[in-house]
Amino acid sequence: MVTRIPPNFTDIQTARSMSRGVVNVIGVVIDSLPPAPSQGTSWISTFTLKASDLGDDYLTGLKIRYFHDVDRYLPSPKVGDVVLLRHINLDLYNGKTIGLSRSSRVTPWVVFEARPTQRPTLSTVLCPGERPPSAAETKYAGYLLGLYRGDGSRPSMAPATPAITVERSVSMPSSIQPTTRKADKFRLVKDAEYGSFVDIVGQVVKTFSEYEKLLLYVTDYTQNKNLFDYSFDNDGRDGDEFNYSSRSKRKWPGPYGRMTIQVTLWEPHSNFARDNIKEDDFVLLRNVRIKPGRSSGVMEGAMHTDRQFHAKVGVSLLDVNEGDERLKGLVRRKLEYWRKLKGRLAIEDGKRQLSDGEGSGKKTKKNKRQRKNKPQRVNNQAEATTTSVRPKRDELNPHVRSNYLATPTRTVEQILHNESHWNVGPGGIQYRMPFQNLKYRASVRVVDFFPPNLEDFAVPYNPEYAMLRDTVDGSDLSDSDEEPIIGQQIWEWRFCLLVEDGGPGIRHPPGQRRERLKLFVTGPDAVFLLSIDPVNLRKNPDVLASLREKLFILWGDLEERKNSNSEIFNPNDTAAINTKPFTCCIKEYGVRVAFECADDNDENDDADENDEDHQETSNSFCWERRFRMFDTRVM
Repeated sequence: MVTRIPPNFTDIQTARSMSRGVVNVIGVVIDSLPPAPSQGTSWISTFTLKASDLGDDYLTGLKIRYFHDVDRYLPSPKVGDVVLLRHINLDLYNGKTIGLSRSSRVTPWVVFEARPTQRPTLSTVLCPGERPPSAAETKYAGYLLGLYRGDGSRPSMAPATPAITVERSVSMPSSIQPTTRKADKFRLVKDAEYGSFVDIVGQVVKTFSEYEKLLLYVTDYTQNKNLFDYSFDNDGRDGDEFNYSSRSKRKWPGPYGRMTIQVTLWEPHSNFARDNIKEDDFVLLRNVRIKPGRSSGVMEGAMHTDRQFHAKVGVSLLDVNEGDERLKGLVRRKLEYWRKLKGRLAIEDGKRQLSDGEGSGKKTKKNKRQRKNKPQRVNNQAEATTTSVRPKRDELNPHVRSNYLATPTRTVEQILHNESHWNVGPGGIQYRMPFQNLKYRASVRVVDFFPPNLEDFAVPYNPEYAMLRDTVDGSDLSDSDEEPIIGQQIWEWRFCLLVEDGGPGIRHPPGQRRERLKLFVTGPDAVFLLSIDPVNLRKNPDVLASLREKLFILWGDLEERKNSNSEIFNPNDTAAINTKPFTCCIKEYGVRVAFECADDNDENDDADENDEDHQETSNSFCWERRFRMFDTRVM
């Protein structure tokens, strides 16, 4: 029986078909080179992974080039071992996809080694600070090893999963293997008791480095009556418990009350945490000793050097995308806590504004006058550039380039009415699929954009809300339109271009409107297009000016004409469109959206007013066909 790949993992063949991205992969090593110094200051380990057709043809595998500044953090697999990699970056090198790791940051790895005994056993070597593999990951590693050492490329002959023994770190002697499963030490902070050793999943509130040790202030948003009580007016406990340090204290960022435990890390835990852990990170702390503080008497934690395995690291960095149920519970409690606190603060702020509302009103009027009288330098520069540059209408823009030059371009009409979407089912019934995962190249020009203000091209995004979006009890939290008072909020490009056919050699009947396409630009594809990282554009005028210059190269004076008089602006006026066309890469995909399906007996498969195909499903969900720009850059 074929064993399925573990959840959240990408198979090797799919990873090889991607041009870039971050994935989790697991495969058999079919060739490898020993770790060696790179041409720079770091070290490198090179090997190739496969998960099917396990021959020695390394050309069909995924090449991994693992870099790190410290050689002991490098994996050193042998041919026939199984390697698991988490969050490995994919990129193109000489036209082929390879996996790359950053030299300054640890990319977690696990090496599964088979031992030649009568009863096959599979031992694991872990990256320092990495958690042991799950049961599903271990089972799949045993399955791959059975394929490689059994009958080669025939997955139907998979042997039984071998017994597993785990080595906890790279420096653990191979002769020592724990054979019994240890009890689960995971505890919520509210359940921690003096004298116990527990595993804690929490978020780092603050850090403080002191000689050979590091203090982590960690919360899991549960209360313990024995913890220090942090209040709104409290500056926290920033430093050593005897207050010898002269470092100034910072205001406590929250949460407030008895929710945060101070954990003192000694080597090697402190060294790993200094290099890899920062405030707001989610961490797993293993084998934390719970004890009272020497001077304060409140509950604290400590992580000392392991007496048997001195290099063993008990600190792990958790990723919100891995779907850890313990982490989901923490995030759920966190969002609920800050939502309640935000409501309480809003009431207090409302009372405070009633007393000084008159003064603030005068200040607002003054600020409006200042903004009105402020010269628009950026617009004047764009206006001067526009008056001096009048390109030929169908000449391709040389300052916008795209990849896959060998792929021929298609017109917008060919993309929208692609015949490959039609299929014939059983009984000769012909039907149209709502979308397909396809990629195209096209020569287009921009005729309109959305949102109308460039300040709205970047939007805030909270990965913690996204992690809970698929849970029933987290839907109320994740669907809230209110901006969270705290959290790992990041900014993301998100805007839409309305494009039509353009470029030399494209003929179109005069007087008729050309086919048009809504082209979404977001995420890493937008960063690649603009070469600008997304930020709050209302608070970063320099970045906004750089964005406006980039987009002027892409669409000329379109923004100026649209903003000069939005009532007169008409994107359907083909005579007024003078933007230069450019070649770009487009990918088609589908989005599952809720839809109020109405009864409609009039079927028209050829015409769609919004250029989007909808397919009704039994649970009132529909597939929405969309298009997105990728692998295109403004030079």
